[in-house]
Amino acid sequence: MKNIDIKLSKEINASSEKVWEILGPNFLSISKWGTGILSSVNNPQTKIKFANAPAGGRFCEVKGIGKIEELILHYSHDDKEITWSAYSPKIPGFVNELQNVFKIQKIDEEKC
Repeated sequence: MKNIDIKLSKEINASSEKVWEILGPNFLSISKWGTGILSSVNNPQTKIKFANAPAGGRFCEVKGIGKIEELILHYSHDDKEITWSAYSPKIPGFVNELQNVFKIQKIDEEKC
C-alpha cells in the first residue's frame, strides 16, 4: 500500500519564535492549547534522542480516543522543526504509521 501524505500550510499571525516555543520546547504542554486533548505528560520510558528536545515522547489523553503514545522522531531547535509519531489501539487498522511534521518558517516579525 502506498503512503498518503497530507500537507497543509497555514499562515499564523504570531512570530515564528512564539509558535516554535509552543510546538517545540513546550511539546509536553499540548493539553494547554490542543482541542480535545485532556492531558499530556512525559513518557519516562523514552530517551531524549535529539539535542534540545524537551522529551523523547509523551502520552496524551484524547477525548473520544483515549490514550495516545507519541514519540519524537526528529527535532531541530535551530531549524524550528519537529516530527513525531502517534500510536493508539483506536487508530484505524489501515493506518500503520501516523506522523506529524511541523516546520515553522518566518514570513516577517509577526507572521510565520
